[in-house]
Amino acid sequence: MNRLEYFDHRDESIVRGWRSVHVTDGDQPYMNKWWVPGLGIGYEHSFIHQVADFLQSLETGQPCGPTFYDALQTQKVCEAVLDSASSRSWKETGVEGNIIK
Repeated sequence: MNRLEYFDHRDESIVRGWRSVHVTDGDQPYMNKWWVPGLGIGYEHSFIHQVADFLQSLETGQPCGPTFYDALQTQKVCEAVLDSASSRSWKETGVEGNIIK
């Protein structure tokens, strides 16, 4: 939970590969509110972050995410992935013209 696995195919081939990014250092979002940078947080702390975002949105009037629209876009991609896998062909996601193989 405290690491993000990241792969960027645009990297040069000599350094291309998976990266494991530790996301609990103090400069990461939300992490300056917790204990010593670099220590992991638990699953329950993510709910505190959600509540903090929600309360801030009430205070500022700015919507907080993810929204129902974000969920709809995610669902479109998930359905395109499943459809692509079963048909073994490219499929439109319905999200900004992207296709999934």
